[in-house]
Amino acid sequence: MNIVLGNWKILSESELRMKPQYTQNKGFFCSLTWILQCLPYIDDHIINKQKFGFSFYSHNYGSYPNFSVFGKHLITKFPSLPSSEQSIDIKDIFTFNYKLLKDNFKYAHDLFFKYFDFSKDIYIESKSISDLFINKKILGLHFRGTDKLNVNWADHTSVDDFLSIVDDYLSKHSVDCIFFCTDCIYFKKKIINKYSNIYTLHYNQNNNITDNALHLSRLSAIENTIKGIKYKYMTEEKLKQECTINEEELKSVIMDSIILSRCSTVIKTHSLVSCFSKIINPNLEIYRINGCSEVYYPESYIPFYTTNNANIQNILNRSKRLPY
Repeated sequence: MNIVLGNWKILSESELRMKPQYTQNKGFFCSLTWILQCLPYIDDHIINKQKFGFSFYSHNYGSYPNFSVFGKHLITKFPSLPSSEQSIDIKDIFTFNYKLLKDNFKYAHDLFFKYFDFSKDIYIESKSISDLFINKKILGLHFRGTDKLNVNWADHTSVDDFLSIVDDYLSKHSVDCIFFCTDCIYFKKKIINKYSNIYTLHYNQNNNITDNALHLSRLSAIENTIKGIKYKYMTEEKLKQECTINEEELKSVIMDSIILSRCSTVIKTHSLVSCFSKIINPNLEIYRINGCSEVYYPESYIPFYTTNNANIQNILNRSKRLPY
């Protein structure tokens, strides 16, 4: 049995590659979390009872020619079976009621790395940054902007309010340096201007920050290229080039999560990129500052930042109105 994410019609790979409307084109860690939440059921009901494998297709992050996400930077320890075998969509086995992972991050960690891993190249590049953290107290920061500012299942915090919360933390804790990641140009400029003369700053130099959400930008580029191929004003070579960008952007976002997992403490806005750092390292001290839907896993199980500063508490109160 093949368990498939991102092939809603169970099409052949040759047909699917030219139809991005049928693949999984949400953010990478959103997709990975979908899979993770299915693993308790798979682990109990499928793995020891029959042969099975995983397939995962995304025009946002997948590789040329078939947009498979497995293979380059995300490794499955159970590769897909031959196409002649039965395939089912992962939604067919998804259940909200079977062994919810909740705040059991050690269980989630063990399950994830039983079935999947990241590439050696990603670990090597991540280490080139995190080795700078050795014997140091590192504050990790993640500010998520772009499309996340418009969702209705999470409250929001401005850049200036976020940095006020960071200042509150820094007033009470000794820090040697700061690692930050973001998709917000304004945040990047503000944090460099504010802290570069006080703390050593580290960030993922491979990360391409724009005013648009990464997964949406990549989908638009791929859709335009596929349209160009269909109407014969673009070539397969152009698609190869775009898929190379897919791979580089995927590497960057995974590196962000891994490096955050190696920080001493993380303060974050709502995002599965930084949430997943708690799954990579269940012992990570991590705090969120946004309220969110109570079924938003694993975000809703990350503890809130706390303070005895009344002004900062007012900021937090504005940012956690939703159920939490």
